[in-house]
Amino acid sequence: MNVLALDFPPVSHLFEWPDMLFSGTAYAINKTVLIYLAAVASTAAIFLLAGRKTGSLVPAGVQHVAESGVTFIEESVVMETIGEEGKKFMPFLTTMFFFILFSNIFEVIPGIQFPANSRMAIPITLALVVWVIYNFVGIKAQGFGGYLKNSLFPPGVPVALYLIVTPIELVSTFVVRPFSLAIRLWANMVAGHLLLVTFAVLTHELWNATYVGAAAPFAMLVLMTGFEILVSVLQAFIFMFLTSVFIGQMTHHHDARAEAELERLVAHDPLPPAADRRTLIRRLTLDLVGLPPTPAEVRAFQEDDRPDAWARLIDRLLDSPHYGERWGRHWLDVARYSDGFGGFLDNAALPHSWHYRDLSLIHI
Repeated sequence: MNVLALDFPPVSHLFEWPDMLFSGTAYAINKTVLIYLAAVASTAAIFLLAGRKTGSLVPAGVQHVAESGVTFIEESVVMETIGEEGKKFMPFLTTMFFFILFSNIFEVIPGIQFPANSRMAIPITLALVVWVIYNFVGIKAQGFGGYLKNSLFPPGVPVALYLIVTPIELVSTFVVRPFSLAIRLWANMVAGHLLLVTFAVLTHELWNATYVGAAAPFAMLVLMTGFEILVSVLQAFIFMFLTSVFIGQMTHHHDARAEAELERLVAHDPLPPAADRRTLIRRLTLDLVGLPPTPAEVRAFQEDDRPDAWARLIDRLLDSPHYGERWGRHWLDVARYSDGFGGFLDNAALPHSWHYRDLSLIHI
């Protein structure tokens, strides 16, 4: 195919590969199949190697990569979107993330340079598996009738609007979600592959014509290669993250009706009276500085009849150094700080020692 006087390969040649084994049968194997088999093997290998007993307390190499990936998915995805009950989905979500990642990353591996997920077969298969799982979770959590009712007739919507909302929810929940998952992954990998091929062809053709002219497309080829590595990781994460979100929605979809029922009960059974001042100052002080108020502070607050006494108490606690100490501990956990030999970088040799910092403070 001639594009701008350049010999550009036909698009079909970029995504269709001849059979290598068992040609003409249902078991034919081509380059795409081999990449998927390699992705399966790589996913299995990373966890088999990570599960080995090394005798070292500090994980390193493949074990560190696997542990970091599992910890990130559990703490930043599953616990945030599903909750504690989402831990049972960890094996599925983690395996899916690494499988998609390895299937994508072969796009930048020299000699292979093809993202297997630029073919629709596996993305749509994974999306249908996700569709089956989140519908099963919804039916199990809410019952078949409750699941359909919550999905098609969301609570809080005026009855007259159900004529519009119900068809939209039907198409969105049962049709659009799996296809949007598959198309998002497939389209991004196709676009990235086409861009890499375009700059590779430009580099080759301009190199033959003029060495200097090939510099710009070659620089873009290098830049896009780095960008596609990022896209490969990002698309694997997005697919896994949305899967977790869908499962979480099915698990907690009944919460809206529970809230409506709670509001009804509150309307018939008013809330208890407000807490007295002694209880309020104790709650606020423990929350902000992690320490109980002194008897003198309790008496001072009880005797303070100014209208802004509560605001003054909050300001005083926020200005207290104990507030910084309490919340600084949480930020140190985020930064994974741990007491070492006096420097921040020396924690690199003990990357997981931050787990034990708070425990050591308890004994001090």
